[in-house]
Amino acid sequence: MLKKLIGVPALLIAINVILVTTHAMAAPSRVFVTSTTYQGGGFGGFSGADTICNQRAAAASLGGTYTAWLSDSTTDAADRVYHNSDGYINTNNVMVANNWAALINADNVDLLATIEYDEDGNSISTEYAWTGTFETGLVDGSHCLNWGSSDSGQDGTVGLADDDGRYWSEYVEDGCNFSNHLYCFQNEPPPPPPAVSVPTMNEWGVVILALLIAGSAVWFLRRRKMAI
Repeated sequence: MLKKLIGVPALLIAINVILVTTHAMAAPSRVFVTSTTYQGGGFGGFSGADTICNQRAAAASLGGTYTAWLSDSTTDAADRVYHNSDGYINTNNVMVANNWAALINADNVDLLATIEYDEDGNSISTEYAWTGTFETGLVDGSHCLNWGSSDSGQDGTVGLADDDGRYWSEYVEDGCNFSNHLYCFQNEPPPPPPAVSVPTMNEWGVVILALLIAGSAVWFLRRRKMAI
């Protein structure tokens, strides 16, 4: 009985060390630029832009739901887009920003990569995307009359898709009669399945030590029993 009581804890230690190496992977939100373009008042405001983002994502089998990076006179893009602590990734599977703070340049650091790829992973290079938004996610005041006007006399702020600095969201003001892309951000993505990593040398050392302790205890008890 004593042999079992000593061996079981050591075995549990070994199992626990292996299980500790099982961890959940990060779940960054995907971001892309629509392959299609629209006049400033031609996509139907927030609801129309969000619908377009979800249609383009579905056409490319990206999965999840999406929100357009847009601001108007009453709502900031920062209040619409999911603040993902696991970061944002483009459709070429390259990390754009490690978290929300990095996306809006809170630490005065450029993006890790540009957002310039559309839903199919194709680069749109120097194209513009409607935003009406500063890099901080706040409205900059130029938004084609709340994305309801395609009049040449009205302007809307656009971002430069292949820029990794503040210009990705706030580049120039473009006439609302011109056609530009939209930025689409994935809402909270489902967490991926846990990944099991191979134990490190130190972890294997603990496993081996635990097994040696268990083996030594069994050997000692057997020797003691034979002596008696």
